[in-house]
Formats: sequence, C-alpha cells, structure tokens
Amino acid sequence: MGADKEKPLSPKEVMKLFAGSWDSEMTIIPEGDPAKSQTSKLTRVRKWSPEKNFVVEQATPDTIVWVLTYDPGKKNYRSVVISAEVTSNVYGSWNDANKIMTWHGHDDNGNRLKGHHRVIDKDHHDWEMSYFSADKLIVKLTGKHKRRKKTKK
Repeated sequence: MGADKEKPLSPKEVMKLFAGSWDSEMTIIPEGDPAKSQTSKLTRVRKWSPEKNFVVEQATPDTIVWVLTYDPGKKNYRSVVISAEVTSNVYGSWNDANKIMTWHGHDDNGNRLKGHHRVIDKDHHDWEMSYFSADKLIVKLTGKHKRRKKTKK
C-alpha cells in the first residue's frame, strides 16, 4: 500500500483532479497593481468528455469555456481558454511531488502567459496566471477553488 502512494499520478488521474463542480473566487489585478484589483465569485462546472480525453469547463457567469487534455506525444498538458474577446493556448507540465501544474503559453493577441495551478488537496486548489506584452505585465489573475458538496437527491 505504501508503494502505491509514491507512484506518480497518470495523466488521467491528474486531469481528474480538475474535474467537478467548484465554488471559485477570481481576482483580476491590472498591471499587477493591488489597488486596481477586482474580485468576483463564480461557479465552475468541469465535466469529462464522453471518452474522458478532455475536461471541459462551463462557468457561471457564462464568460469563458476552458478545455484541458493531455498530449502523450509531447508529454504535456494542453489547455485552451475561449472568451468572446480572445483565445489562449496554454501548455502545462505536472510536478507530482508538489502537486503543481506549471503553465506557459500565448493568446491570439500575441501576449505571453505564465502561471501555475496548485492542488492543495482534492477539494481545494489555488492558481495564478500572468499576461505579458513583451516584458510588461498587463494583468495578473489569481484564484481559489473549493469543491462543491454533492447534494443528496
């Protein structure tokens, strides 16, 4: 039993950490200036695709769609975030020992993205993502997720 605890998570097991219903808080920090920050609350519902190759999020309010998958050829995670204004392509590497996904990528406006998503435990996550134009920070996003309790029927 002890040996299983030390075995790294498979890509599907990593993706499973992201699936589920979440109460989420997101803070938008323009130019990294805390004085300009705005925090909002939303509900994120992340479901498996029919063959469990993708985790797909639809948030409420309905402002983005997020998709996560694993690329076995490149041995990295791929994520896309789509809003009415912009699409971001982000690539991740999983650190199993620290339970952190490190992200890097770009949006279709040419901005560079980098950040991380930390799994505190199965019911609590936190994350941050920074957007840069050249070397100038445009905006930093931070957030927390708490898994929603299943309601009894």
